[in-house]
Amino acid sequence: AANPKVRLGVVRAGGAADVGEAAAPSEAPTWFDLSGPFGADSYLARVQWDCGGSSLLVQVESRDQRSLALLRCDAATGRVSTVLTEQSDTWVNLHDMLAPLRGGEELVWASERTGWRHLYVHSADGACLRALTSGEWCVEELLSVDEERGHVYFMGNPRAAPDGGPL
Repeated sequence: AANPKVRLGVVRAGGAADVGEAAAPSEAPTWFDLSGPFGADSYLARVQWDCGGSSLLVQVESRDQRSLALLRCDAATGRVSTVLTEQSDTWVNLHDMLAPLRGGEELVWASERTGWRHLYVHSADGACLRALTSGEWCVEELLSVDEERGHVYFMGNPRAAPDGGPL
C-alpha cells in the first residue's frame, strides 16, 4: 500500500474584530508544497509559528529518516524555502529544540552533526553562526531563551550516549 500523503495549510482565524462586528467571511486555505527537499513521500514532523506569526517553521523528514529539513512557509503567499538540512548515515533524531530569535533573523537549533546533540545559532537563511554548547555529552531539552539577558536554558546529560542511552 502507498504511504499516506500529508498536506499543510493555514487559514486566518475568522472572528469579529470588535464585539458587535460581523465575523470575516471564510477564506480559502493557503497550502504549502512541502515536496521540495525529499519529494512528496516524506514525513511532516514538526510545525510551529515563527516570530510575528507571518510564517511557519516546518520540519519534514525523508522516509528513510536519514535527512531532516527545516522549511520556512510564508502564511500569506504559500512560498516555501529550505532553511537548513540535517543528514546522517544512520538516522536523524527528531527534536523540539527550535527557538526563533531577534524577530526571526536568527534561530536556536539542535543538531547531532558532531555525533552529540548540541545547540547552535543559525541565521534566517540557515548559515551556522556559532555553537552554543559542545563536548561529549548531549543536550536533552531546550527549556527557554531569554534574549534580553542573552541566556539559553537547557537540560543536558553528561552520562548519555549520542543515541540517548547510557554510556
